[in-house]
Amino acid sequence: MADTTITILGMSGAGKTCYLLSLYYMMGAGKAGYTITTDEDTDVQLRDYYARFDDPTLPRERRFPAGTDTSKSYTFNLDYGFRKIMDFDWIDYPGGLLNRKNSGNIEEYEKVKKSIQGSSSLIICVDGTLFSKEKSKDGEVEIDKIVQNIKSECSNVINTFFSDYANNNKAIPLTEIVITKYDLCMGFMNKDMIYEIIKKAFTPFFVKNDVEKVVTIIPVCIDKNSIGEMKIEPINIELPIFMSIYVALIKKIRNIILEIRKNEQELSKLDSKLLKEKNRIFKRKGEMAQLSGQKKSLVDKINAKNTEKESMQMYLQNMLEVLKRIKNIYIDGEKRDISKWLEYQQKNISV
Repeated sequence: MADTTITILGMSGAGKTCYLLSLYYMMGAGKAGYTITTDEDTDVQLRDYYARFDDPTLPRERRFPAGTDTSKSYTFNLDYGFRKIMDFDWIDYPGGLLNRKNSGNIEEYEKVKKSIQGSSSLIICVDGTLFSKEKSKDGEVEIDKIVQNIKSECSNVINTFFSDYANNNKAIPLTEIVITKYDLCMGFMNKDMIYEIIKKAFTPFFVKNDVEKVVTIIPVCIDKNSIGEMKIEPINIELPIFMSIYVALIKKIRNIILEIRKNEQELSKLDSKLLKEKNRIFKRKGEMAQLSGQKKSLVDKINAKNTEKESMQMYLQNMLEVLKRIKNIYIDGEKRDISKWLEYQQKNISV
C-alpha cells in the first residue's frame, strides 16, 4: 500500500494525461534533487507515450493522447538523491464519474469519495481552452462568459460533488486548481484575471466556514508553443506535485512523532519494571535479561525513528525554493503567501 494518494480530477480532454507525461519527464530528470520513478512496465509505457508527445513531426492526433472517460491509477516512488523517501498512488478520475450518483452508479461515486478521503492532495484540472474562447468584437476578454463556460464544462459537476462530500467531512484535502494549456491564454490574459475567473467559477472553495480548505491556483503548460512545431519545455509542471508531497511528508513526520511517543511510553514502563526487579531481594536474572533486551530494542527503534524524522525535515527544507514560486494560496477563504501556508503546515506536525 502506498504512503499516500494524489487524486486528479478533470473533464475528458482537459489535459490530465499530457500533464502526467510532462511531470514524469521533468521529475524523471530530477528537480531540486528529487526524482520520480515507477515499475519497469509503467516506465516503458509512459516513456513511449512521451516520445510521441515530444515529436513535433507527428500529426496532432498521434502526438496528443485522446481524452478518456475511464479512471487510471499509477504508483510512483519519490526519491531524493536516489534514495527512496516514499511512494504514492496517482489516481486519475474523469469529472464525469462525479455525476454517476445521478445516473445510478453509486459504487463509482463512493469510490471517488473514498479516494479523496485518503488523499494528501487533490488536483482539479481546468482546460485552458475555456479561457481562450471568449472575446468581444474589440478584442476585450469577456470574463463573465469565460466563468460561465468553466461552470458549464467543469465546476458545476465538481462543486456539486464537494457540497455532498463536505456534508460528511470536516475538511477537504489540499486542493490545487491547475489550469492546463496555459499557453493558449497567457498572451492576452494576465494571471490576476485567471485567478479572478477561477475564484468566481469555484466560489465554494474560497469562502470561510466550518469546512477546512486550503486551495491554490497554478497555471501550467507543457510548452509555450505546444500547438506548434517546437519540442516540449514544461512550465510550472512540478509545482503541484511538490506541494502535494510536502503535505504528505508533514503527515509522515506526524506519524513518526506519534510512534516515537508510543515507544517512549513503553520505554518508561520497562524502566519501571527494571527498577522493580533491581530492588527485589531475590533477583530474577532471566527476567532482568529479558527486560534489558526489550529496552535495548525500544531504544534502537526510538533512535532510528528520530533519524528518520530528521531526514524527513531535511526533505521538507529542500523543497522550499520550489514552493516559494507558488503565489496564490487561500486558507479557509483568505489569501495568504507561501510563508503563512508553511506555518500552517508546520502546525500540523504538532501532536
